[in-house]
Amino acid sequence: MARQLDEQIVGRFPVGQRLRVLDVGMGRGARALRLARAGHQVTGVEQEPAMISMARRTLTAEPEGIRERLRIVQGDGRDTGVHFLPGSFDVVLCHEVLMHVAEPDPLLAGLARMLAPGGLLSLVVRNGDAPAMRPGLAGDWAAALAALDATPRPPSRVDADTGTADRPGPEVRANRLTALTATLAGIGAPLHAWYGVGVFIDTATDTDAPPRADTAPEAVQGATVPGTAGPGAVQGAAVPGAVPGATVPGAVPGAAVPGAAVLGAVPGATVPGATVPGAVPGSAVPGAAVLGAVPGATVPGATVPGATVPGAMLAVEERAGRTDPYRGVAALLHLCGVRG
Repeated sequence: MARQLDEQIVGRFPVGQRLRVLDVGMGRGARALRLARAGHQVTGVEQEPAMISMARRTLTAEPEGIRERLRIVQGDGRDTGVHFLPGSFDVVLCHEVLMHVAEPDPLLAGLARMLAPGGLLSLVVRNGDAPAMRPGLAGDWAAALAALDATPRPPSRVDADTGTADRPGPEVRANRLTALTATLAGIGAPLHAWYGVGVFIDTATDTDAPPRADTAPEAVQGATVPGTAGPGAVQGAAVPGAVPGATVPGAVPGAAVPGAAVLGAVPGATVPGATVPGAVPGSAVPGAAVLGAVPGATVPGATVPGATVPGAMLAVEERAGRTDPYRGVAALLHLCGVRG
């Protein structure tokens, strides 16, 4: 989403202009901080005290100039008129908030009033047009059938800010593109562009942060990572998908330990000295998960023959999110309206 937002900002405003940005439902502040680092004056509105505390802790580590450009306001996004004058912002962000609002139209009207003429309204919502896609891709056939037969609940998703599974309840809503297009026209910020987010993967988030580093597709295949310790892993484990012959010295073959995880390692890694409490040395680890790997990172001493990097995955997502019919079945929709 960050690339999509940057594309819209560059297309609408002069290069180098310091924009006034309002981020409603800022969460832990990843979006707001990114824009403040880019030189913009950002105000983040957040209702949850825990989120505000995390955002403030992150902000304290930033240089003074960036801290001065990011203001945090505790409040409800529906009360923007209480805190700000109409026309106070060039860009208003409302990412993954509407799904928690029973009546979104008043909220959207209030956000449109915050925009200066020509200002950009960026919305990210759950896609209500293809609700059976996500459970179907996950193999949850009962949920897919229910979505096809009735007004669907949005599917579960991993929140990229918290890393926790988000299983929406009845109060969580999805939005249809046609309905939001009409709403945006009615509030004076007609739709200018829209994208799909999470066409083939369902890990897109409000954070605009880099892809999470704790999933196997993000890691580097075939690397050698000396000195790794793997709680839940196995000394001498051979990980499926590894480079042939990549094993840990001292293995005792034979045992199978499904579901083991290798913390800080890489798929197919040779892990000298890895220790695993209670595990059986030399076990085969089917379906091992990789926690803590950094996408695209160069690991000191690592050998990466034929490595698969996340760039290809991101490139596919980026193109699919702009291309029909793929964007129409994405997990999320990113809509950009412009104030007339």
